[in-house]
Amino acid sequence: MEPRETSISLWSRRVMEACWLLALLLIPIYFSLLSDRHFEPDKAVALRALVLVLGAAWIINLLERGQVQRAWPRWRDWRNAPLVVPALVYAAVFLLTTLTSILAFTSFFGGYNRLQGTYTNLSYMLVFGAIVAHLRRREQLDRLITVIIATALPVLAYGFVQFRAIDPLPWAGDTAARVASTMGNSIFVAAYLIIVLPFVLYRLTMSIISARRAAPVSASNAGGMPALPIDLAWMLAMGLLVVGQLATLYGVLKLGALLQAPLIGFGHWWIFPGAVIVTGSTLTLFSYRTMSGSRTDWRVYLPGALVVLFMLSLTLGGYLTAPDCPDSTRTCYNVEMSTASRATNFRSWLLLGMGAYFLFYLAALLLPRRSSPVPSRLMNVLAALAYGLVTIAMVLIIFFTQSRGPQIGMFVSIFTFITLLLLQGFRTTSAKRVFGALLGVWIVVTLAGAGFLITLNTNPASFSGLRENRYIARLGNLLETEGGTGIVRVLIWRGDEKTRGAVGLITSNPLRTVVGWGPETMFVAYNQFYPPRLANYESRGASPDRSHQAMLDELVTKGALGLFSHLFLFGSFAILMLRLLRVPRVINLVITGIFMLSIAAFFTVFLESGELGLIALVAGLAAVLLAAWLGYARPLEQNIEFGWQVLIIACIAAVVANFVENIFGIPIVSSLLYTWTVMGIGVVAGMFAGAYALGRETQVADVAVVEEAAPIAGGTRRSRGAGGNRPTGGRAVRGRSNAGAAPARAIYAIIGLIALAGVWFFNLDNIYADMRFLQAKQWIEQGNSFDTHILGYAALREAIDSAPNEDLYYLMYGRALMSLATDVSQIQNEQLQKEPSQQLAQLTNRQPDPNASLDQLPPANYDPDSIREVAQKFASSYGPLQILDFARLALQEAQTLNPGNKDHPANLGRLHASWFRNIERVDAASAQSHLDDAIKSYEAAHKIAPQDVELAGQWVMLYLYKQDYDRAVTEMERIADLDPIYAPSFARLGEAKRRQGDLPGAAAAFSEAVALDPRVLTNSLLDVAELPSERSQRYQDTLAAMQSDPALLDTFLDGYARAIARRPQDVSYRQVYTQILSDTGRFQQGLAQATEALALVQQPEQSTLRETFERFVAYFESRLNS
Repeated sequence: MEPRETSISLWSRRVMEACWLLALLLIPIYFSLLSDRHFEPDKAVALRALVLVLGAAWIINLLERGQVQRAWPRWRDWRNAPLVVPALVYAAVFLLTTLTSILAFTSFFGGYNRLQGTYTNLSYMLVFGAIVAHLRRREQLDRLITVIIATALPVLAYGFVQFRAIDPLPWAGDTAARVASTMGNSIFVAAYLIIVLPFVLYRLTMSIISARRAAPVSASNAGGMPALPIDLAWMLAMGLLVVGQLATLYGVLKLGALLQAPLIGFGHWWIFPGAVIVTGSTLTLFSYRTMSGSRTDWRVYLPGALVVLFMLSLTLGGYLTAPDCPDSTRTCYNVEMSTASRATNFRSWLLLGMGAYFLFYLAALLLPRRSSPVPSRLMNVLAALAYGLVTIAMVLIIFFTQSRGPQIGMFVSIFTFITLLLLQGFRTTSAKRVFGALLGVWIVVTLAGAGFLITLNTNPASFSGLRENRYIARLGNLLETEGGTGIVRVLIWRGDEKTRGAVGLITSNPLRTVVGWGPETMFVAYNQFYPPRLANYESRGASPDRSHQAMLDELVTKGALGLFSHLFLFGSFAILMLRLLRVPRVINLVITGIFMLSIAAFFTVFLESGELGLIALVAGLAAVLLAAWLGYARPLEQNIEFGWQVLIIACIAAVVANFVENIFGIPIVSSLLYTWTVMGIGVVAGMFAGAYALGRETQVADVAVVEEAAPIAGGTRRSRGAGGNRPTGGRAVRGRSNAGAAPARAIYAIIGLIALAGVWFFNLDNIYADMRFLQAKQWIEQGNSFDTHILGYAALREAIDSAPNEDLYYLMYGRALMSLATDVSQIQNEQLQKEPSQQLAQLTNRQPDPNASLDQLPPANYDPDSIREVAQKFASSYGPLQILDFARLALQEAQTLNPGNKDHPANLGRLHASWFRNIERVDAASAQSHLDDAIKSYEAAHKIAPQDVELAGQWVMLYLYKQDYDRAVTEMERIADLDPIYAPSFARLGEAKRRQGDLPGAAAAFSEAVALDPRVLTNSLLDVAELPSERSQRYQDTLAAMQSDPALLDTFLDGYARAIARRPQDVSYRQVYTQILSDTGRFQQGLAQATEALALVQQPEQSTLRETFERFVAYFESRLNS
């Protein structure tokens, strides 16, 4: 039993529990439409904020217990606690590799798109540590597992909403085809669900076992009432909590889809997270204890009061009765949104939720209390049915995501859970015959399932009907490595014939092989090893920030040390859990050792890297040996209770599911948080089962105490106080003197204030900045006027003030200033035409200040008055060239913040190239200077990413303006060789050779370009400095050059013929080819092409194309007959 506690130590532990429960509840469900990133970073920030509060409460608890109970923590206590040493090693490696990172700031705080730096990872570990150190009562553990399962219900419900295509939110992707739910990505939501699924199976199993063991429903309950209807009524009341939560969240989701604040504001940011928190608080009532507890227990009514307070806030804030947009003065409903019709009935759903909560509390007041919190057989049967339905729903949603990695993880997880369950039942229970028979059936089912998957992937002719089902078809492509996402992963992992991809990055530098390049740095470090072939399958110019393979990511970011810490953590967990199942020590270590050998084999054989295989082998075996030395494999003297075995099996299955999924996927905030939580559950389960103790005996000094329910047997024991002065049964002992209490409480207050300051300055201000950034993007990208660009400028200023180290904000800042330069030029020229003024003319032509800085720009707040002042300031005090120079400074600041990002020097190159073309006729000297700067900037980008053929092509084309044709041709030949299936490279090579005068070479290059893509000469941006009016002229010059010699024209047109032969059904190719034949006077060939194309466009929806080809046929026939 734990020592009695002071009020401060007790409440600090309650705050810790509230924080880890709130994190588990909020992170999977929460997302924000008001920030630019919506999902992962917002979840990470919410977690980090909660963990700061948790950490402060933990520190206060340590200080209070140390002072009062003389129980300061000792290293020996931590070392002896299972998994603590692996967790500390994991944390230490993160900190070390952050110090040695090529981008230390990014490594610690996280990259913009994911925010998965050291800070976020330390937050996961802190949650794990808090659970291991402070979860000591069975009711806490039950509450934790209930929250894990119940949190999945809104995720599942939203998944079904998307599947039914009734989502009120207008997502860009097709969420009906592949549901993404609250994670924003179909892979992510499935990766989260496969971790929760084993705990649903655990509760399902225990409900079935309890139903078999429980006594039948007694004839009467508390107060002499019949028990059967009372039990049934209570179970229905618990169901009302689920209905209340889901209906309220769905109503709030619909409301959030409609709400639009003035100036695209975000004053309603709190509504959705507030709804998640207040409805989630009702999950604490989802317990058999609620049915037998007192009606006057205030804790039962607190969640209901929070729900009422939330609804009152919505009502008094006017959010439930807002007018339709447009309304520029207050929040309104955006009924013009594409999915508005699905959201307008939000009030009905909110009423349904409130009605369900009202009925629950009515039942809680009126229903007789059960005589015992132990569930009856009926309640266990109903619970089993409920968990069975949740299991089916989870499996369906996982299939609806069409994500193969999580699906494989699910299969392995279910196999692990059922296999271990049946084996342990056979080994440790008296029902050996039943478990033995079930095990035999399960082996047959497993072999049949494995045979099905093998046949599906090796025999394309098999199961043709199932292959047409989109939810199953992707399971037939598990071995895909030459197409789809399979080839993308392979190229990222081991590169192509030009580079070695992630393998090459890891082995390129001995120091980085050991310590890696730093957490969250792959986006930058990978550029040198980017395989050019990858650009043909992924977004061209993008650089991977993850390997889609967790162990490879460990090697990239944290080197061999990272892989060791990763395997040490997971290997120690596996060894410990198998120990709790009484797997013999030798077998335990052999199983884990074989697992480590398989990882080494994967690196050696599949990734074709003996170096990585050796690193994995050494790291894996060292991890196993160290875990054995720490005693994690030490055999137990006797079996633990079967119920605890089932929970441990669920923990194993959950971690196995996550590990398998991470072989092909990306760890996310929700999956990482839940994995660390599951490890914590596994550790405390062993304590509850009596396998070991956590903590140590403590002494209790004289202090006022607060009684609390005793923990179950197997937890930390309460010792006798110093000098035999042990408090007894509910009696408070002499309290601490006020002289000692006051300074301690002052210190605690300071700790709390520091934590709250950290919540804002290190977390919430990040989201505030991103909300402003989203507003700026909307004004700049969608706006087309001076006023909208000023709004974007003002929003960006506030975003940068809140997050001054975010390079992406400065990138958009430069874009905003370029737009303002154009706007100011138009305004001032219009004023000059109306009222000529020498002063205004001087302002319009004012040259940039060589000593200018961004601090000289006018400050701006995101409000109407400030925006009007800023607009006046720009129009009357700055010339267009000055503003353009400020844009240059903003882009340079972005490059300074992240010098390894290739986009920053490339954007500077584009700015200088545009500047060069705009002034070359009026200021030739300055224009040449900007051309030189453009070439230097692009050259810097090319050094960062030498395999990026698009950036390289844009750079080389600038040499044509310097008439350095030989350099341009030489570089373009090299670039075309890097990626021989990228059409613009050959088009650029053809243009360089045409200007050089090598027309046969130009014809061959153009022919190769159009063979790859017949539209490349008219649709592709070949030259960033080319003015829009010049593109058509370049095309006409190309045709004229090709027609100068029939042989050249034949070579040129042969490319189009090859393209048509490669894709004969592509009507767009035929349309381009037909037009070219018309333009070059090849009427006979044109007639043949138009006739063939006409036969391909006979569908009603192709009437426009049919008319086009009919006109071609008529034209060619008329020319041939004339």
